[in-house]
Amino acid sequence: MVIPTTAADEVDRFPPYAPFAAPYVTVAIVGTACVQDALVAVLMPLTMVQRGAIFTARAFR
Repeated sequence: MVIPTTAADEVDRFPPYAPFAAPYVTVAIVGTACVQDALVAVLMPLTMVQRGAIFTARAFR
């Protein structure tokens, strides 16, 4: 909700940016999702290291 609202506020302030609002919102949402996926991909092995289970059978699934 923050990204589309921010884009709408910017379009209200600067009307010439209206054609770029939808593509920028799309890129921002996809970029945020990619960053969250990367954080999960890094945190899962780190928690396994913390538990001492990095070289167990569960780690190689």
